[in-house]
Amino acid sequence: RDVSSLLVGFKPYAEQYDLVCFMHDKKVTQLDYGSKGQAFSDRCFENMLASKEYVGNVIDLFEKQPFLGLLCPPPPIHADYYSTLGCEWSDNFDITKELAEELKLEVDINIVKEPVAPLGTMFWFRPEALKTLFEQDWAYDDFPKEPNETNGTLLHAIERIYTFVIQNAGYYSAWVLSEKNAQAEWTHLA
Repeated sequence: RDVSSLLVGFKPYAEQYDLVCFMHDKKVTQLDYGSKGQAFSDRCFENMLASKEYVGNVIDLFEKQPFLGLLCPPPPIHADYYSTLGCEWSDNFDITKELAEELKLEVDINIVKEPVAPLGTMFWFRPEALKTLFEQDWAYDDFPKEPNETNGTLLHAIERIYTFVIQNAGYYSAWVLSEKNAQAEWTHLA
């Protein structure tokens, strides 16, 4: 219940922190966990917390870039995830647009523009930049029960809406990669 634990469980503490790293155990039940799902999880962890020095660099980047609102690993482009490249919206565009309207976001959400979104739901963020989401009256019952569908749920819309909430608040989102994963991603693209 990664998203629900962030939006419901963390909500009372959101204003107490300037910067948060949100991580969770990534259990991909839709794919063969051992070879595909675990690789996705490993890449998210490596790109978020590669080393003590890496984490220090991420924190330093947020300090130097006051309008940086969110850093996340790029979408996976390996194994069965390779088809994600260029199709990051998947079946989630309409539900994300509906959520944006409900949140009263005034940003361009366009199906031909790929969202810089934490598709593994692991990311660094400024709670102030996600204030709109934390101000919603979320309850655990708002979210689908696990295991959830592969696409098209509120969870998948929220996963893609983070970047637009942040943009609406005057911040920007970006991808972050460790050197090891930057090399691997480049190889996958070649």
